[in-house]
Amino acid sequence: MPKVTIAVPTYNREEYLKECIQSILNQSFNDFQIIVFDNCSDYNIEKLLEGFEDDRIKLTKNKTNLGNFGNFKKIFNYCFDTEYLVIFHDDDAMHPLLLEKEVGLLEKNSNAVFVATGLKFIKNHKKINDFTKEKKRSKPYFFNNKASLIKLIFSDFDLCYDSVMYRTNVIEDSQYFYDKFFKWADRPYLINLIEKGKAIVLKERLVNYRIHKGQDIQSSPLGKNDYLFNLFLFYKENLFQPLSKKDKKLFYSFSTNHLILSGLYFSKNWKEYKEFLKKAKTKDIFKLQYLNLRGIYYFLKVLKKLFLHKNEQE
Repeated sequence: MPKVTIAVPTYNREEYLKECIQSILNQSFNDFQIIVFDNCSDYNIEKLLEGFEDDRIKLTKNKTNLGNFGNFKKIFNYCFDTEYLVIFHDDDAMHPLLLEKEVGLLEKNSNAVFVATGLKFIKNHKKINDFTKEKKRSKPYFFNNKASLIKLIFSDFDLCYDSVMYRTNVIEDSQYFYDKFFKWADRPYLINLIEKGKAIVLKERLVNYRIHKGQDIQSSPLGKNDYLFNLFLFYKENLFQPLSKKDKKLFYSFSTNHLILSGLYFSKNWKEYKEFLKKAKTKDIFKLQYLNLRGIYYFLKVLKKLFLHKNEQE
């Protein structure tokens, strides 16, 4: 039985899936299997997978489209028979050393529940397989509580499902997190897992995360801002209580300046944008006195976009 399963949820991304799977097959560590969870794609995915001529690739197909979350839920409740699991996006690419490094860290640290790495956002799709050359070897960081992992996020580390390798026996159902946080469920889910053991983070950017219009994360549902507010409330509530002066500044600086930009994706006009920020303030996750240069830059970006949108309508 292989050591690792790479589960790849997919739907109608034939070309991206090819590049994704090839990046997995290019791994220096090769004791793995790939299970593609196809969400009822309308092209011949069997033919695509057979073209790799690799018996480590397996396919499970949904009879009907379960929706993006439904397909992920199927993976989180699947009975994997390998020791480790990676749930990898069908439109991304992994560095050839990703599996080797993550397996190595889990093997050396029996009380670790998962290992995560950094990622790099890729807009130029021709560079999906170009990986950042690290100037020096990165050391792993160890986290034993939720607060420390949240503070890592506050330092602009992008923690998400894509770069994580789990011990398969710690995986739990994700329904609660989806219901409360919707598409922002990955961070609370991962942070919550730290209750079962420590988390390891390698800051090397070993995943190329593709940015494109067809991306699930791009389709922000208007009127769903409570999910995002729930995320920031989760961060706040899981810091050490009561908040120290230092943690209060850390939290509000992060939340205020990020919500300045986030409000743009929930607002069609200036009125809706003001209502978004007003609601965030009411929930005590937005305080204007913590606005910094980043937030000012985001605010100018918002003004420009809303002004252009207004002119287009007139």
